[in-house]
Order: sequence, then structure tokens, then C-alpha cells
Amino acid sequence: MGSPQNTTRADATAAWVSAGHYVTYVPADRSGEWVTVFEPEREIIALYGEDAAALSQAWLDQVLKEQIIRRVPGGMADRWEDSTEPVAGSDAYYAQMPRDPAQLINWILEYNGDFNLGAEETGVATFLIQELEWNVAPADLRVAMYRALSTLSNGVVVGTEGTVVTLAFPTYAPNDRWDEISIDTDTALVTRTSVTFGSGGTIVPDTVPNSRSTPSLSIVDSAP
Repeated sequence: MGSPQNTTRADATAAWVSAGHYVTYVPADRSGEWVTVFEPEREIIALYGEDAAALSQAWLDQVLKEQIIRRVPGGMADRWEDSTEPVAGSDAYYAQMPRDPAQLINWILEYNGDFNLGAEETGVATFLIQELEWNVAPADLRVAMYRALSTLSNGVVVGTEGTVVTLAFPTYAPNDRWDEISIDTDTALVTRTSVTFGSGGTIVPDTVPNSRSTPSLSIVDSAP
């Protein structure tokens, strides 16, 4: 969903939903090169408001037109300059996270250190959801992450479909932001995550999130 003025959904007079994708190749040896391919194609899949068609086309004319390939040794993204922290996604990165759920929550609070006062629990939920949606953490750590999520008091089950359970966590203020995660209980993999900011607008339905990710996992012989 986008807008030239980047307004809130409560005040929006036009909005649209666009879809695109990227692929991250994770080597069997995590110390090897991680490759992420960002594809330029974008598709408009929903329009809201009288001016949405024209505005969305103008937005499409401005977005990326070329494929980008990012190569990072040993993890998902380069370290900040002069950082000594392990690269996200590396064995060292996950090794520092406790496998006990309570200890893991304390580690997240210390690791981030900048959650808003009174929003620490929802900050933990956001961190865990962002980590889990990659589906690349070691199995024993994913178990600890799921158990840590289950101990948070602000989590609610908002849907089940077959083996997939969807949980939602309000962040910062009730109904101001919702982080959702859908988990396949057969595979322990994440099938969808989303973030929704606010509600109450007349243009965009409350059921349409601000962003949604639908990760999938497959095994290939090589990366580009």
C-alpha cells in the first residue's frame, strides 16, 4: 500500500496494494556467501479510492526497474562499519541466543536496549516475528522462540486454517499497530507475517495490512 503523501489509513483518500518478491539463497555452510536477488517487477493487486489507478501507475513509474543481486559473506547483511557483532543469520549470531524462553526474552531486551518504556513486551514480539519469518534459525532456537512468544501476555489467536495458526500482537497501543504471524504447526515454519497500522479509515479496509510477507522455503543446488 502506498501514497505520495505517505498519509495514515485513517486520512487516506486513495491507496493501493502492490506485490513483488525477492529470493535469499542460504548456503549449507553458513560461513559461505549469502545471495539475495531483488526482482524489479511490481504488480498492483488492489485499488482503493477514485484516484488510486492513476496514482499507483505514477508510483510504478518511479520504482526500481532493474534486478539487484546482493552478496554477503556469512550472513544476511553486512555489519555496520566498525561493528563486532556477528552477522545476522550466521551460526555465531544464533549461538548467542539462549534456548530457554525466559532467558531468550531477557537477551532480546538487552540486545535491543531501545524499546519504548512500557512497550518492551511488544518489542520482543516484533523481534521474534522478524527472526522467525526467515525460517533459517536452528530448530532448537525456533522452539525457544515459539515458546517465548507463547508467554507474552498481549498475544491472541486470531485464526486457524488447517494446520496453520495465526497469532497477533498489538504494539505500542491497542489497535494502533498489530503484528501477525502465521505458523504451520506441522512443519514449525512461518507461512505469513503482516503489520497493520491503525484502523478507522473509510478507504482502506481494516483487513488490509500495511505490509505482508509470505515466505516459502525450497532447496536448490546453487545460487546466481
